[in-house]
Amino acid sequence: MAYQYAAQYGPASTDNTLNQLLAVTPFNVYLHGTTQLATLFTDWRKVGTVPQPASTDGLGNMTFFCDPGHYDVTCNGVTLEITLYPDPAEPLNTPFISPPNIDGGSAVSTYTASQDLDGGSASTVYSAQGIDGGSASG
Repeated sequence: MAYQYAAQYGPASTDNTLNQLLAVTPFNVYLHGTTQLATLFTDWRKVGTVPQPASTDGLGNMTFFCDPGHYDVTCNGVTLEITLYPDPAEPLNTPFISPPNIDGGSAVSTYTASQDLDGGSASTVYSAQGIDGGSASG
């Protein structure tokens, strides 16, 4: 899936078990469930890439940009599973697969929209499967 814009994680403070901020601490971002490093970008426009490991800033804040998706972030021996959603500026017809439900069921969501900016009508179609296996659409 090719996204036009990168999603942003953070800034999120990063601390250790003693609640001390981890300033200038390296971290890696992996594609979820793999050892493959994700591509990190310098900003949401994907102008350039950032080598890994990346580093928290001087205040212990972790910020990075990468394509929307599911990732494992490893910092100071701890791995955090995260999901990054498409940037609001992403075209509305770009599909995104949501993460699995907590019960292991599918949580695939689809979203399709058309927008007429000259005063005409706009329509939206969506569907989603809930945690209990039910579905919703509109």
